[in-house]
Amino acid sequence: MVQLVPGPHTPVDYAVLSYSWGDPSTMPPAEWARIKGAGTKTLNGQPVPERLNPFCMRSLPETMQDAITITASLGFPYIWIDNVCIPKGTDWDKEAGMMHEVYGNAAFTLIASSSTKATDRLLRDRLAWRDRGQAGPLREQWWLYDAEMPLERVRFEPPVAKRGWTLQEERLSPRVVYWTAQRWYWSCAECQVAEGGEPVKPVPQSQDPEPAPDCVSGSLRRSPQRFLSLCHTSDEDHLHSEWLDIVEAYTPRDLVAPQDRFLAIAGLAVRFYNAKAAHGGSVAGTEEYLAGLWRDDFARHLAWSVTAAVDSRHNLQHVAPSWSWASLPLRVQVRAKVPFTPAKHFEFIAVEHAEPLSTVPGAGLSDPKDEDPALTYLNRGRAVEERGRAAKVVEVQGRFRRFISDDAAREVSWESIERNRGGGRTGFDFSALPGQSIYARNLWDGRILSRDAHCGEVVGQLDYLASGVGGKAKSRFAPYIPEGAEKEIVCLEIGS
Repeated sequence: MVQLVPGPHTPVDYAVLSYSWGDPSTMPPAEWARIKGAGTKTLNGQPVPERLNPFCMRSLPETMQDAITITASLGFPYIWIDNVCIPKGTDWDKEAGMMHEVYGNAAFTLIASSSTKATDRLLRDRLAWRDRGQAGPLREQWWLYDAEMPLERVRFEPPVAKRGWTLQEERLSPRVVYWTAQRWYWSCAECQVAEGGEPVKPVPQSQDPEPAPDCVSGSLRRSPQRFLSLCHTSDEDHLHSEWLDIVEAYTPRDLVAPQDRFLAIAGLAVRFYNAKAAHGGSVAGTEEYLAGLWRDDFARHLAWSVTAAVDSRHNLQHVAPSWSWASLPLRVQVRAKVPFTPAKHFEFIAVEHAEPLSTVPGAGLSDPKDEDPALTYLNRGRAVEERGRAAKVVEVQGRFRRFISDDAAREVSWESIERNRGGGRTGFDFSALPGQSIYARNLWDGRILSRDAHCGEVVGQLDYLASGVGGKAKSRFAPYIPEGAEKEIVCLEIGS
């Protein structure tokens, strides 16, 4: 038997469950209704008595049942599960901004890494023979042993890692247990270890490793607690770099409700701002967070690009402005962490807010010293995040130029100039076009090239494919550049 209890006034040890609800389009309606039905209903604004009194654990989906069993077996009497502990009708915007507290204060977060939906079991027979074995010597004979899957793959490959909400659930957690079908994995700021293995120290904060193309056992790139560790330091440069790493990890993920684009990382944004404010970092009142970008390093955050152009029909420009990565469709990979030096002529001027000030205490532009010190970071951080979601227009100053500067530039096909140089490398050959200004566009991946007659070529990356809806732009404000409009592209210098 379990029951829902109010949060105690004194600190207690509790666990948190991070899991995937599942894709409603791939399961029977009755199964999805059972998952949704596990939520706590309210009566007159309060949880129904059925949940405040002991009730049968079997009424919950299997992932939740097993998470409760695992937590209790480890000696923890409390567990927080979103679908149960956030009653229906609760202000979800407010709750989303508090996720850094829910996960940050937990004894550990249990991530259901082997589950595709909330009705999957965590506790099941271990079928080790399904894993690829490796041969090892034993008393001059050979035997087979189970190869350990590295933590990097456990973190980024399972279904739960494709869900947008689980990114902040992992990175806001000081301690994480990854539960898979074959073994468990542990990660904290001090070490990472797989069941039956030896602890491995994570990469130090001072190092900023790049992703490895292949992951092997023991080669752990970075700790999932790196973000929290940097929040405890005053190294703003590394903290901004970590935010861009979060962006790269977040954009390929999916959301059932696309309008939750900002809510699903609200806790991370609040924690980021609070870290900067706590260390006396550069903050600009409630205008610090701007649609997923940060004002004090705006040029660097503006330097994101897609890895390949995508279909514009599912763009989220009703959620975020076009200058934000959040306006892209879901499940799109971007590059955000790139070597970058801001342009000396680029300057952030102002932000235009179309929405009124939030009703959250601390949302106004009042001096922080006029607020209750005990609530300063909590209220202002939440206010900054909430207000930042509404940012649509920013005013900047810098140098502009046309991407295709020569009006006489001739369009050529991409295939006529690109050459394969072997080893997966490509280049360009302009020998058939001596002394000519040209431009070309790759209609498959959105790359675009401009070459002046007496200068080298410049290659850009468009966000969207040319075709768009029906092959033609319905208005001049379409999110994509239609074919024939390439000479209208204008570039803003933000850095190098």
